[in-house]
Amino acid sequence: MLLFTNPMDALMLKKNGLDYGYLNVSGMRFNENRHRLHKNMSVTLEEKEAFEKLINEENVEVYMQTTTRDEKTKVSELLKNY
Repeated sequence: MLLFTNPMDALMLKKNGLDYGYLNVSGMRFNENRHRLHKNMSVTLEEKEAFEKLINEENVEVYMQTTTRDEKTKVSELLKNY
């Protein structure tokens, strides 16, 4: 298991050869510089673009699931709310 603090680092490692096909986002805090996509996930424009590249260019399955009791939600669906 690897932990990232942002999707840009996850994208950079994927582009540099780290082979993974699944990424779970457990929560990204809201502040005035972020757009809220879900009660537990807010992103900047740069983070949104990194998620889109992971999903569309790198073929990574990206889900938001805060705890194992929570339902998995596709980040591609959440990004439509940006």
